[in-house]
Amino acid sequence: MSDLASESAVGLVRDDPGEVGYEGYLPLPENKRRERAAQLLSDGLHGRRDPNIPIIHEKPEHRLILILKLKGFSNREIAKEMGYTEAWVSQVTRQSWFQSMLVDKMAEAGDKVLDRLIALEGKNSL
Repeated sequence: MSDLASESAVGLVRDDPGEVGYEGYLPLPENKRRERAAQLLSDGLHGRRDPNIPIIHEKPEHRLILILKLKGFSNREIAKEMGYTEAWVSQVTRQSWFQSMLVDKMAEAGDKVLDRLIALEGKNSL
């Protein structure tokens, strides 16, 4: 995932200065991270569109699309890489289960980035 995407994930998860994991520089517990991800999804992702075709069962290739999305690939780039049409990739990424996994993985990545940053800064301050 690009540094910019990681920073965005950190900002999304840690937007409340009173939350543990922000002011206290402690990683958010797993249950709190999942709760925040659910809250973000309930508000809806910006520009989110409902799928035209519901995909009921996840397949391994859907996880590959997720990984490429997390790395910052566009739908067009994913389609070209995987041999799908851009419209099909769009349908996969519009699924609520896909977006839920995407937000959850972004939150996890944000925690890891913040933990590494704190560890590095801690060493520099000694």
